[in-house]
Amino acid sequence: MSGLITMEQFLANQPVPAHCRLDDSAAGRDQLGALAVSGPDAGKFLQGQLTCDVLALTPGQQTLGASCTPQGRMRAVFRLLRRDDDFLLLMPRTVVPLLLDALKKYAVFFKAQLRDASAEFQIWGLWGSALATESTFDSTTVRFALNGPFARQLLLAPAAATEPVLPGPTLAACHWAVAEMLAGEPAVYPETMEKLLPHHVNLPAAGGVSFNKGCYTGQEIVARMEYRGKIKTHLQLAGTDFTGLVPPGCPVNTGDRSVGEVVRSAPTTGGQLLLLSLSDQAVAEPAQTEQLQLGLPEAPILELHR
Repeated sequence: MSGLITMEQFLANQPVPAHCRLDDSAAGRDQLGALAVSGPDAGKFLQGQLTCDVLALTPGQQTLGASCTPQGRMRAVFRLLRRDDDFLLLMPRTVVPLLLDALKKYAVFFKAQLRDASAEFQIWGLWGSALATESTFDSTTVRFALNGPFARQLLLAPAAATEPVLPGPTLAACHWAVAEMLAGEPAVYPETMEKLLPHHVNLPAAGGVSFNKGCYTGQEIVARMEYRGKIKTHLQLAGTDFTGLVPPGCPVNTGDRSVGEVVRSAPTTGGQLLLLSLSDQAVAEPAQTEQLQLGLPEAPILELHR
């Protein structure tokens, strides 16, 4: 199935190095926005709200993380970046104002300021084997080196600055989305806010949950899932030849039974790559995996990447 590619195929088919603009509206659903948190209590405030260990970060470091409801359901998945004097949470731009409203309810008890900083930055994604593995700063830009199966960086520059000179060709933002998906990085969109637990998208395995940091909103539920729960749903990579719109939260069915939902998707040559939150039973039943279908009128067939 042409919609299903491996990381090796992705790297072999893409110019290396390369870059793409991630804050531009052409990125569509995956256009990145930024939520900025500053002030004397910024770190302390975020430590009590996010799944990741905020206080372990030094300037120039980053991590995946999530914000959860008291019931442990994720409001957002983001890339948390620590700069010299503030923190930035990068996530789909449509999620930024929704998370901002949710966090403001808790911020009134801290000396911390929150704002939608999406319009303040150019955000670029870079990849290539020659990229530095350490974050770098200069007078106008900061590059955050990302962990994962191949070398990537996020570059932030002031929105009003001249576009930086970057190596390689400029590619569509969907290439970056594919790279993230192959690295097992989930996303939350307005359609899937407050629906999924971190374990349903393998966020602990991706390094987005700390079980040593202490309490945060939703921590009791997340910790219970880790240590006492039987997790029956996990993140699964899949492909399809279908080229139409696949919305986040789209059901995944086998026969007349729902067995999961779409977490995110991105176009590839002749199809799409998808991350699914899928029941382990559906993955373990070979006779049924050939019949996994998207819950759309066209009922596209899915192929799992094993």
